[in-house]
Amino acid sequence: IGPVSLARVLAALLAAPGALPPVLNVALPGGVEMAALLHAAALPFTLRPAPETACAEMVLDVTQLCTLRNQPPATASALILEARAGGLL
Repeated sequence: IGPVSLARVLAALLAAPGALPPVLNVALPGGVEMAALLHAAALPFTLRPAPETACAEMVLDVTQLCTLRNQPPATASALILEARAGGLL
């Protein structure tokens, strides 16, 4: 999730009526490959084999969050746009 989207989600959760779940994953639905982020940012990189102990994929379950607030799916281009708008890239 980008910095702008994170701020919007947190503001909406703070203003939400009723109790929130005790644990709530905050992220965008779906996953984005690191290579896709680097391509979207037009940053050079070289692929190399991951070590055997590397986690091949990590995606948070945001089912509960999506029942509280409609979340668009994650895209590399949107994440890079938010990072650049926030001065992170």
